[in-house]
Amino acid sequence: RTGGRILYNDTTRRMGRRDPLAANRAAPASRAAPKADKSSPASSRAGSPRGPPAVDPAKLKIENCRGPLKKTSKSRLSGRAWKKRWLRVRLDLKDNENYALTYHKKEHDDARMTLALAGCAVRELEGADGWRDFRVFDAHEAFELRASSTEERRAWIDSLRHVITVADARARWIEANASPRPDASPPAARAAEDSAAPPPKAPPPASPAPPVAPPPPPDAPPPAAREEQPTTSRSSAWNEVLGGGADGASPPTRVRKATPPRE
Repeated sequence: RTGGRILYNDTTRRMGRRDPLAANRAAPASRAAPKADKSSPASSRAGSPRGPPAVDPAKLKIENCRGPLKKTSKSRLSGRAWKKRWLRVRLDLKDNENYALTYHKKEHDDARMTLALAGCAVRELEGADGWRDFRVFDAHEAFELRASSTEERRAWIDSLRHVITVADARARWIEANASPRPDASPPAARAAEDSAAPPPKAPPPASPAPPVAPPPPPDAPPPAAREEQPTTSRSSAWNEVLGGGADGASPPTRVRKATPPRE
């Protein structure tokens, strides 16, 4: 305002129209949405040079994911008994191996049974002693385990669930990076083979011509005529055997004279 007059310029006209996107355009760079980092683990896909997923030891509440627990086993008297066993999850694996839970009779004994953790689940059990029991199971096998306290059970469940999550991701990585078979061709080559026209069929082989007898020499004598043998019909021969004629006539009948009776 100058001397009672209002001066309108370009800035005044722009402010009067209120651009709804002006605030977004004028936002400082610090308020802009961060761009996704392509090198972050969340954006990396299976098959990256980082290798297969691995267990984070910091997330394991059970050191090295191994220790003594009680496990159900069959008993002759009660049918079910709790026996102390050594449970272990092997953490040092090769790229084509996956995590599994094994139980041993003693710490340094061989594994009595192995349960692959990919596709497994962990569930707390209920009952009289359910406050320290839990189950690790898949579609075919199950381990029913008992800890010494509720805190130990919670530590085992949290550790096993972390290992199971990594085992599922590791199984997908192994499947995606499996080496192709020697006879497998890339999809583009298979599509080109499918779209290619089939080769023309070969014509059937021609049948060989029948052999032609060579012509006789000009000075050879003509072949002799074959003599016709008289043929006798079967009925004529039978009539002759019976004594009749060859023309089929019946043989003459013999008449026996009657002998006069004796007086």
